Amino acid sequence: PLLCQFGHYEILRHVLIHCPNFLRHTLEVDEDSFNQILPLESLPFILKDFLNYETRLQLRIIRWTLQHKQSKILFENPSTLQKSLFQKNTSPEDTVEKDKLLLDLLSYMVRGKESNYLSLLVTWCLENNNIGHLTTSFSKDNLMPLLYLSPQALALMVNKCGSLNPTLIEAIKRSFIANNTQFNISLIEELIVLKKFQLFILCGKEIVTFFLDNSSSLSAVERDGVLSIFERLLISLMGQKKSLVLDFVEEISKKLPEEPDIYLLKIITILAEQLQVNGKKLKKETRFRQALQRLVELEHNGIANHPNEAHYENQEGATKTQFSGEYVQTPKGFNDLKISDTPNEKIQEINE
Repeated sequence: PLLCQFGHYEILRHVLIHCPNFLRHTLEVDEDSFNQILPLESLPFILKDFLNYETRLQLRIIRWTLQHKQSKILFENPSTLQKSLFQKNTSPEDTVEKDKLLLDLLSYMVRGKESNYLSLLVTWCLENNNIGHLTTSFSKDNLMPLLYLSPQALALMVNKCGSLNPTLIEAIKRSFIANNTQFNISLIEELIVLKKFQLFILCGKEIVTFFLDNSSSLSAVERDGVLSIFERLLISLMGQKKSLVLDFVEEISKKLPEEPDIYLLKIITILAEQLQVNGKKLKKETRFRQALQRLVELEHNGIANHPNEAHYENQEGATKTQFSGEYVQTPKGFNDLKISDTPNEKIQEINE
C-alpha cells in the first residue's frame, strides 16, 4: 500500500512480472491501485495458481480481467473459473461480491455476443441452481440474447427458468426458422433428453418448417441428420399421450404436398412406419385414421413419381433393402416399398 500511495506502480508491476505469487500481498491495495499494478502479461501465470488465492483476491482478479476485456484468457481453464464463481462456504461479503460479479459477467457476455462463454455461464448457473441470476440477466421482453446460447444451454433454461418460458418458446421458434441445421438437430436432441415434448406442439409450425421446407438447401449429410432426428423424435413421441402424438402427426401431414419429392417421401415413410409399429393404441381414433389415410396416399404417390429413386440407404452405404407389403427395419431405419402396394392394402395391413 505504501508504494501505491507514492505512485510506484512500475516497481510493483515489475515484481509481479517476475514473481506472480507476490499478488497475495496486494489484498489491502485499493481497486484503482490494483488496476494499475496488475501486469496483463502475467495474467496467464496468475490464473494457473488461481484457486490457491483467497476468495476476495480471486474475485478481484476476475473483475480486473473483465474490465480489461480479457475474457478469452479468463475462460482458458473453465473448470477453475467455475469452481471460483460457485464455491461454497464463503463469507457474506464475498458472497455478495460474487453475486454482483456473476451478474456483470452475464451482462458482459450478452453485450459482447460471446456465445460460448455465455452458454457456459448459463449452464453453470443452472447446475448450481442460481436461477435468479438468469431471470435477472435475460429480459422477458427481449429474446435476442437467448439466441446467442448453445442448444444445451437453451434447452436447460426451458427446463428450469419457468418465468422466462414464453420468451424461451419464442426463441426456440426463431431458432427452427433461422439457425443452422446442426444447431437445430442438437436442440431437438436436448429437448428429447429433457422430455420437453409439449414444446414440439407449441412450436409446431416452426418445427414442421424445419423438417419439410429446407431440404433443397441441405447437404446429403445434413439431410441424413434431419431424417435421423425426425425418426428419433417420432419414436419418443409415441410413448406420450395420444393427443400430443396426433397433434404432431397432423401438423406434419397437413403440410405435405400431394406429390412429394424423394426427401419428403422418406419423411412420409418414417411417419407411416412409426404409426404402424408404435401406433396400435391410436387406431381407434378418427384423427389417426384420417392422418394415416393421407400419409399412405402420399407415400404411394411419391413412389409412383420416383420409381427409380425410391431406395433409401444409410450413411455408410449399406445395402438397399426391398420388401413386399410390409416394413423391414434397415440399418438406418428407412424402408423400400414395392410400387405394387396400394393405399388401401397398406391401410388394411396397419389397422389389422
